[in-house]
Amino acid sequence: MPPEPLITDPASDLLSNATDALTTQLPAALQFGDLAALGLVSWTPAGLVRLSFEVINVATGLPWFWTIVAGSLFWRAILFPISIRSLQNSSRMLPIQPKIKKLQDEMAIVRKSGDQLAMQRLALRVRKTYQDAGVSMLATALVGAAEMDLTSRPEMGHLMNAFRALSVLGIFVMANFPSGLMVSLITTSGITALQSWALQRPKVRASLNIPQVPVEARGKLPTPMESVNFVIAKWRAKIEEAKESQRRSRQ
Repeated sequence: MPPEPLITDPASDLLSNATDALTTQLPAALQFGDLAALGLVSWTPAGLVRLSFEVINVATGLPWFWTIVAGSLFWRAILFPISIRSLQNSSRMLPIQPKIKKLQDEMAIVRKSGDQLAMQRLALRVRKTYQDAGVSMLATALVGAAEMDLTSRPEMGHLMNAFRALSVLGIFVMANFPSGLMVSLITTSGITALQSWALQRPKVRASLNIPQVPVEARGKLPTPMESVNFVIAKWRAKIEEAKESQRRSRQ
């Protein structure tokens, strides 16, 4: 009696073929030292990030999607204490910014006169003002605190609005980024937004010893239309300066 022909399920065959194709095209699992052998690991920040991704991937066996997510969260956690320290200092510095601005203006005037003794006195007053407020300039410099400049340099607010506009245009650029880089950017952006929201809560700030900034000391960002008018006014002022310079050169 001849054997009965095997009846195959087309769906099962399709799934099996797809699985075989996927597994054969997957890159080989990393081993410790693979990225170093490729010259991708070094003592630079980028090299250390790649090394951490390799360690996470090999030690946990996670797929690369979750390796990138875990690595991004890891480095965000590493930088978290530095961010908190900088925020503590910037929050203490905002209330004294008008006083610092006044001293800096006095120093600019004295610098032109060449009075070194007066310069030293003003420098000591600035340092004492920082010390009395509990501000560490080194810690503040670790992470840029652009919001401090909003009270003393209003143009910084317009610059921040420009960055916001560029970030929207950057969507079209990021559309061509590699998928791994996009996963890292989205993860970092998400945790940054969550961190910013949490650090605005009074209880969280109190637990982390971050002073509450008085309302009158907070910088206020201009509206987009105010930024547009600012650029137009600056452009017109530059044109007038150029015309005035031409008139003087003809005389």
